[in-house]
Order: sequence, then structure tokens, then C-alpha cells
Amino acid sequence: MLQLSPDPGFHFELLRMLATTRTQGSDVAEILNVCERIIPGDFESWYNEFDALANWVESTVSEDRDYDRATLRDAYLRVSRYRFASSFYLIGDVKDERNWTTWREWTKYFDKAGQLMDIPLERHSIDTGDFSIPLILARCSLDDTPRPILILGNGLDGSIEEMLHFHGLAALERGYHVLLYEGPGQTTVIRDQRKGFIHDWERVITPIVDWLYPKNFVRRDAIGLMGVSLGGYLAVRAAAFEHRLAAVILIDGIFDVSSSVKAIFGEEAMKHDNKDIDQFHKALEARGRENTTALWLANQIKWTFNTDSAHEALQQVKKMTLEGILHQVKCPVFVADAEHDSLVASNQPTLVAEGLGKRATYRKFTKKESAEAHCHLGASVFSNQIFLEWFKDQIRLPN
Repeated sequence: MLQLSPDPGFHFELLRMLATTRTQGSDVAEILNVCERIIPGDFESWYNEFDALANWVESTVSEDRDYDRATLRDAYLRVSRYRFASSFYLIGDVKDERNWTTWREWTKYFDKAGQLMDIPLERHSIDTGDFSIPLILARCSLDDTPRPILILGNGLDGSIEEMLHFHGLAALERGYHVLLYEGPGQTTVIRDQRKGFIHDWERVITPIVDWLYPKNFVRRDAIGLMGVSLGGYLAVRAAAFEHRLAAVILIDGIFDVSSSVKAIFGEEAMKHDNKDIDQFHKALEARGRENTTALWLANQIKWTFNTDSAHEALQQVKKMTLEGILHQVKCPVFVADAEHDSLVASNQPTLVAEGLGKRATYRKFTKKESAEAHCHLGASVFSNQIFLEWFKDQIRLPN
């Protein structure tokens, strides 16, 4: 694949932005121009370029005139997406106020765009007692005919809003309602509630299914759950305990989250994991100086697990394993795999599929299909074709 930046981590994140062009999350030339200007591996350069781009897009609709609603909607979606992008590498410093100001801006513009959709988006919240679950409901129809619904959840670093671009609009186009959500550790909850990730994700999904069940526009036998990136662990973990789900889609499957984190942190750091915490952090800092992804991940897990150190966060990550529970999953599960996944260890999806046995539909996406990247970024049209046709087959109307 053509490299968008000499820095592999930057290349992936730039592809992530380019991948939402079809769903009004970006525009091609805007991203390519940013690719030229960003200094590889320089986090401030990343912020500055996307901040400037968001400011420019905002300025194009700031005049006092009567714009068409589609014009405003599309501009607001790009402003929102570029604000999200600008914040991506800021999490290394929790005292940096931009972690909050960018979030407030991207959600503000997303909500402005959401009210300009043919059926406006609805924000809701579920109070579990331990934390609140933010929701965005996107309906494909306002009538009371019960229809299938897909619950869409992101992973370690995505946002609730991002899921509309990647998979939500594709599901709406096919006549499914969509419910976007976030749980502890994810962008809204970690900022608004300071609640870090939990391993027992059924504590998030079961309240969501409870919330959906009384809704007269929901087909109770056609509730699907999709998990993206880290969500490839979270979703199937929840399905082991929440048996009202009709089908689960993992993009991609993850059996043991810590295996991938350890591989990115490197052997030198990991040999000190259970021996010398100071040496662990010194080795990790050295690794981060030569590897942008390792530096970002160390910051990211500390931020999202709400811990004081990367080592402390890693101990929480180790709880995220499917060992001994996959036999409890009752519904069919689509397990996606990526031929050249830079963030998930290569054996993880196959371990999930093997543990699920006949309940699993395993599929590896390849370079030949232009879908070899982590979560198949850049091949959303094709991958949604595969995922959503499979989902349709699982929820056919009963005879």
C-alpha cells in the first residue's frame, strides 16, 4: 500500500482519516495535503495540522448566509472528524487542556450534523450505578415496525461518533437501526466520568440490551453487536454472558489483549515486567523513542485505564482474556482477521474462532482485497458488504 507517512503509526492514522471520505468524515485532497505537511513522529505537528484543517473547514460555513442543510451537515461532520484527529496523540499529558477542548468541539459539531440528518440522531444515557453509558440512536425509520438493530462499539482509542462513519451509515442504508455506545475507558466516559476500562464488558452490554428490549421499533430476535479493534475482545466477552444477542461481529477477533500490547512494548521492556518496574519503564521509554506506536500505546493505556503508569495499566490489560469462557457464547460470531495487522498479534483471531468452534465464521481479509490493514481501514465498502450480508443471513425472518 502507498505509504501516507514514513512513520508507520502516522500512516495508519492518516489512512483511518482517509477511510471515512465516503461517509463525509474527510475529503481526499484535504487529507493528502495534511500528509505532506505533518512531520513524521512529531505529535505537535500532527495536532497543529489537523487543528488548522478543522479551523479552515469551519470557516467555509461561518458566513451569515442560508446554507443548504446538506452543505452544513457535511462540513460539520468534517470539522468534527478533524477535531477528533487533532487530539489523537495528546493523551500523553493528562494536564493538557486540549484533551477536553477538542472533545467538546468534535462532539458539538457532530451533534450539529446529527440534527441535519433525514432522521435526526438522538443522544441518550444509561445509568448503571457504577457508571453511565452514553448512547447515540440512529433510526432508519420512524415507524413502529420492529426492525433489526446493530449495537456498534469501538475499541481502545476510537470514539462513539467515529462508528457512525465506519459502519453505522452502512447499516442504516440496509434498513437496520443503529445504536452507538461507549463504556468505561472510552472517549466520553474517560473524559466525563474518569472511569477506566473494565474487563467484564457484559456490565456495559447487558444494560444496553435491557434498554432496547422494551422499544417497540426493535426486533428482539435481531439484536446484533459489533466490536471494532479492542472491541473484538469486548463484544465476544459480553456475548459469553449476555445471551439475548442474535449475532456478534468481531473486527477483529482478540483472545488475549495483553499479547498484542506486549509485542508492541518489545522484549526488552517485557523481560522486566514481573521483576523491576523502574527498568520496565526505562526500557519502554527507550522503545518509545524509536517507535511511535509504542510511545502512543504506553500513553494510551495509562490514559484509558486511568492508572498512574503504563505498568499498572498493563496489569489491568492482562485481565482481558477469553480463556475459559468462549464455550458460554450461544450466538453465531463473525471473526474477522487481517493479513497485515500492525496492532493485533497474528494468532488472535484464529484462537477466538477455534474457541468458538461451529459458532464461528472466520474470514481473513487480504492485501489482494485491499483490506489487509488493522480493522480493514480503507476498505470499508467491501468489508461492510461482507459483515452486513453475514448479519442479514443470521437474522432472517422466521418461517
